[in-house]
Amino acid sequence: MGADHIPYVCIATAVNMAGGQPISLGNLRAVRELCQRHGIRVIHDATRVAENAYFIKEREPGCADMSVAEIVRAICDLTDGCTMSAKKDALVNIGGFLALNEDDVFDACRSLVVVYEACTPTAAWPVATWRRRHRSARERSVRHIKARVVR
Repeated sequence: MGADHIPYVCIATAVNMAGGQPISLGNLRAVRELCQRHGIRVIHDATRVAENAYFIKEREPGCADMSVAEIVRAICDLTDGCTMSAKKDALVNIGGFLALNEDDVFDACRSLVVVYEACTPTAAWPVATWRRRHRSARERSVRHIKARVVR
């Protein structure tokens, strides 16, 4: 029991498939402060981060003038790393990523890719997939995000 047995706390932004609610920047700051006091990493499941950022922009006091990109950056600044399934909101046909602030932890995780994925993703993805991922990240508009969340 205790913080020594907790490698990380995972936060998921706007878990809409499970009926979840978006996380606020205020709540995320509180989670971050608690975890920092106990030496526990905060890892972000960023699969629905664009939608969560849109909800923060619309609902959280003091955030209306921030862009969705600025809010995403604010969320990421409060975490130690993130994972993302890019097949969902990033509008690509394959893949995802793991990003970590700690090089040694990243290297340990990267060595497990061979066990679970058979090769490192950079060697396996076609150039077209990389282009779609880059274009998707560049072209995501607030109008597109709004169309996904306003139902």
